[in-house]
Amino acid sequence: MNLNQPQLFLDDELIGSAFRLQRKIHPPLMMPEPILKPEKPWELNAVTLYGTVVQDPESGLYRMYYNSFAKSAGRTIRNCVCMAVSKDGLHWDRPNLGIISYEGSRDNNIILEPPEGYVFIDSPTIIYEIEEPNPKKRYKLSACVAMQDKMFCAFSEDGIHWKWHKTDLDAFGDRRNLCPVKIDGKYVLYCRHWDMFEPDKGTWGRSCWVSTSEDFINWTEPELVLSPDLTDSVETQFYAMAGFSYQDQYLGWVQRLWSDTDTLDLELISSRDGFNWQRIGSREPFIPLGPKGSWYSTWVDLPSSAPIQINNSLYWYVGGRAHSHIQDQPMPSAAIGLAVQPVDTMVSLHAGSSTGQLTTKAITWPGEDLWLHIRKPRHASFTGGPSFFSHELSVRVLDENNLPIKGFENSITQKPKGDDYVGWHWHRILWQDGRISLSQLAGKKVKIQIRWSNADLYGFRSAPENLPSREIKKT
Repeated sequence: MNLNQPQLFLDDELIGSAFRLQRKIHPPLMMPEPILKPEKPWELNAVTLYGTVVQDPESGLYRMYYNSFAKSAGRTIRNCVCMAVSKDGLHWDRPNLGIISYEGSRDNNIILEPPEGYVFIDSPTIIYEIEEPNPKKRYKLSACVAMQDKMFCAFSEDGIHWKWHKTDLDAFGDRRNLCPVKIDGKYVLYCRHWDMFEPDKGTWGRSCWVSTSEDFINWTEPELVLSPDLTDSVETQFYAMAGFSYQDQYLGWVQRLWSDTDTLDLELISSRDGFNWQRIGSREPFIPLGPKGSWYSTWVDLPSSAPIQINNSLYWYVGGRAHSHIQDQPMPSAAIGLAVQPVDTMVSLHAGSSTGQLTTKAITWPGEDLWLHIRKPRHASFTGGPSFFSHELSVRVLDENNLPIKGFENSITQKPKGDDYVGWHWHRILWQDGRISLSQLAGKKVKIQIRWSNADLYGFRSAPENLPSREIKKT
C-alpha cells in the first residue's frame, strides 16, 4: 500500500470504523451524442467497443481499437477490427492504413480481419507491453473467432500491422478482456467458461472467470471470479468484466444482463490483487442506460482498458446500442460515446447534515503532509479561505490505542494555490495554526480520524505542499 498515491475508498481496506457515512457511486456525465458512429461500408451500421483505448507511446495519439459488425439476414457478412485515432480524446478520425482490402480497396482503417478460413471475430482486446524483449510482440491481442468456437491471439510491433499466431488456443467463451498489466509476472484474461451454464460445474448462467498465462499462448483453466448472489434479481446474469490497475489498487466493471428485459448496464468492482474482486456500493449502475429511444437505451459496455486521463478528467469510452440480443436484421445501430468525470471521483464516502466520522486503520505514515480529496455540494455554505471547512471538517491523529496524539487534536485546512488546482478539491491538513503537519510523524503508526458534514470524501494521500499541482496531467 503506497500512501504517496491517492488512497480511494473503493473498499474497506483502510477503514477502521465509520459512522453516519454512506459509500456512494458517482457516474460520469454522458455526452448526449456518440463520438464515433458507423459511417463506412465495412461498418455497415454497428461499431462496438469490444476493444481497447490506449495512448500510443511514440506519437502521443490516442488509439481506439473497436469491433465492426456487418450482419444481414441473420448471418455475418463482414467483421473486423478497426482503429480510430485522436489528438484530444474527443474528436476521432479513421486513418487510411492501406492494410486490409475491402471490396477491392485498401483505403480504410481496418487493421485485422479473421484468420483464414473464418468469418467472425469477437471481443478483440489489446495490451501494450514495453518490457517485451521481442519488439514484434510488444502489442498483443486476444480474440474469439468462428462464432465463439475458437480463441486466437495476434502480435504486432506497432499496433497497426498484425500477425495471427499460427494455431488457435483453448476456448473460454466469447467475451474476454485482457488486464492491461501483468500480475505476478503473468498475463491475466477475464473471460467466460463454456461450463458456466451447467449447474454442477458453473453458475447456471453467465458469469465471470479468470485465466492466466506465462507466455500468452498457454492459458490456465479458468476459475470463477464473479457471479450473481442472493441479493441480485433472479433475472441477473454477469455478461462480462474487465479489470485494470488504478492508483494503488485495481478497478474494474462487470456488465449485468437483465434477462427479463434483455438490457445490459455496468457496475463498478474493485480488487487489491486483480483476482479477488468485490462489488462497490449498493449495486447501483455506474454507467446507466440512456433514456428510451436513445442510442444507448438498452446496452452499454466499456473497453478492456482503464479510462484515459486528460488534464483533470477521466474519459470513459462507452459502447451503446438501442437494441440488444432480441433484434431484427440487419443488426441495429451500435455506436461509441464518451462519459467524463473529474479524476478519482467514482466513489466517495458521503456525510449529510449530521456529522459523520471516519477512523482509518493503523498505518505507517511515510512522511510529508496529509491531503484530503473532499468536495462540497454546490449548495453547501462553506466559507472559503483558511477556514474553508469551519465547523464542517476536522481531523485529528490517534495512536494505535486510539488516544489523540498531542498537538494533532484540532486541524485547519488550506486550499491549494494557483489555477492548476481548479477542480481538484485537494486540501492540505495542518495543525496548531499551520505550524505543524503530519510530516512530523514520519515512520510512526497512526490512525487518522476525520469528521465532516455536507460533503463527499473521495480519498487521502501523503504529499508535499506542491506535489498535487505537478501531478495534473496536461496534453
